[in-house]
Amino acid sequence: RFGSIGQSGELIGMHWCKQNYERALYIALAEQNPHDRPREKEQKEFLRPYGGQWEKCKAMLDRSHRRSIVTYLLDHPVDFKRALALVRQDLRGIYISAFQSWIWNRWVSGLIDGFNEQQTQRRLPSKSGLLALPELGTQDQQQRWKSQWHARLPLPSARQHQWPEGTLDTLESVVATLGLTVRELRLKFPRDTFFSRGDRDVLLYARDFRGNWEGANEPSGQSDWKLAFELPRGAYATMIIRQLFLDGLEIEDSQNPTDEFPEHSHESL
Repeated sequence: RFGSIGQSGELIGMHWCKQNYERALYIALAEQNPHDRPREKEQKEFLRPYGGQWEKCKAMLDRSHRRSIVTYLLDHPVDFKRALALVRQDLRGIYISAFQSWIWNRWVSGLIDGFNEQQTQRRLPSKSGLLALPELGTQDQQQRWKSQWHARLPLPSARQHQWPEGTLDTLESVVATLGLTVRELRLKFPRDTFFSRGDRDVLLYARDFRGNWEGANEPSGQSDWKLAFELPRGAYATMIIRQLFLDGLEIEDSQNPTDEFPEHSHESL
């Protein structure tokens, strides 16, 4: 999902909710992305300098959903709203999922900061910015977590009407950094793309850790540590690896993990 975030760091779903359809379409079709394959990168490069010159763009593009969208814009030059709806449905779903997950991650991070009384020292680098990790080093902190913490939190959406007690203000503050409110976390068009509903566990446990050294007798003298563990469905092993290597890393509190997106030049299609 977060692989859909391009060079600007802007989330397509944010612009979609704001009905900035032209900007959302530009990011989806033309913005550079480090994950692009060579041909995909080339196709995007055709659009950037010739945005708006749809006939010229169409002549240079391969047959694809991108070319179909350009063909539509050739006949409807400023109808970016319906042009965005022509993006492949699976990709549109990924864009909205990424936006929703970004907000959820920042929301949990803000709640953890409150749990730690704004004294969080350990933060996890991620596509959602620096995420707070709970301080559970003492028995008192562990007991507070068990007695006060919300085990599950709903996915942010205007379709969600019931929120765990004491969490909505933090969510509103996260969404406000994007120039939105929780009630605006919805898509007015098209009907086949929408924010998902459901809950996510806040705390996931990695189980059955197994580790051993391999290659200790190699002539080079180097060896590898092979680690294995099990996670519940939907959890990401990469997040465990990152936390393992965070020991001893401290990030100053002056780095605000809820900063707004940086300013970028907003190229036009």
